[in-house]
Amino acid sequence: MINNIQLNNFRSYKDLQVELSKNINVFIGENGQGKTNLLEAIYFISNIRSHRTRSDKDLIHVEDDFARIIVNTEKNNKKEKIMCVIHAEGKYFSINNNVVAKTSDILGRINTILFYPNETKIFSDTPSSRRTFFDVEIGKTSKNYTRIFQEFNNLLKDRNRLLKEEKIDKILLDVITKKMIESQLFIINERKFITEFINNKIKNNLKKLSSDEFEIDMTYISSVKDLNFDEMLSKYNSNIDRDSFARTTTEGIHRDDYEFKTNGVEISKYLSQGQTRLVLLAIKFVLIDYIILKTKENPILLLDDVLSELDLNHQKKLIKSIPNYVQTIITTTEYNLVFKNADIRKYQIKESKILIKEDFDVKQ
Repeated sequence: MINNIQLNNFRSYKDLQVELSKNINVFIGENGQGKTNLLEAIYFISNIRSHRTRSDKDLIHVEDDFARIIVNTEKNNKKEKIMCVIHAEGKYFSINNNVVAKTSDILGRINTILFYPNETKIFSDTPSSRRTFFDVEIGKTSKNYTRIFQEFNNLLKDRNRLLKEEKIDKILLDVITKKMIESQLFIINERKFITEFINNKIKNNLKKLSSDEFEIDMTYISSVKDLNFDEMLSKYNSNIDRDSFARTTTEGIHRDDYEFKTNGVEISKYLSQGQTRLVLLAIKFVLIDYIILKTKENPILLLDDVLSELDLNHQKKLIKSIPNYVQTIITTTEYNLVFKNADIRKYQIKESKILIKEDFDVKQ
């Protein structure tokens, strides 16, 4: 849980300090007032990257040389101060004023689940975007997954580099291929597990969020997922001529995909935009359970502009579906009556400043 957050020179924020409720926090403001920037800061310090830009320099206020994020957290009655400073040469993190040697060590200190409207495009986007989506979610709960995934990518680069040579060193190719297979077997198991986990739970979450009756079936698609080590090695060996001609590795987990269908049709071609949004939200709620299962800790739920394109009935269902043990931060452009149905702390943002803060404790 985040008790408070401080921002200095981050995006539109010159200086912000705000205390957060352990329950639902709603930030209300017109577009362009800094609501999404606040969520981005929380996402960044928990995931060591932004969901909106690949360049950390974009996060620094235009008039300044650095940006700083400080969050004070509490977990199992243990308090921590986590800080990130972003500057032209890079970024560094500290925990309780002690500099973290490896940036990756920050992963897992704060687990967040973020929803933002444009993310619904993953259902119609490239396989790469869907792989990245779930690899990030798995990596949040497993440093081992992140490490092995990085190892695989390095091996894949080495193999592809070897395949581009005029005379291929087949002994070295075999060594690299075998190491790649070992990495892939682990990654495949984790990808299969999260797929099965979502399939088992998404139906109940959709019922909570939607009055419409439709079911979602998620499928993990891979040419190597059901093969053992020897079968994968045989497949790679039989593909050497094709790979040599293509000068790249043509099969493996780097070409996997995830498919989402309802009534046998891809949801991007069947469901409305509002329904697609509900499917994504249902997946996010399943991921809450996934993170709790894997880490034994409650994540923080970040919902950016989540109420738009949802009618009042679905808005009520959404607020009611938020678990009371999950700290939640919502952004919206206007005050909504659904916020009176729960214990909510409300803030008004204008020009990246908090103008109003009210506590609501309305009986159900």
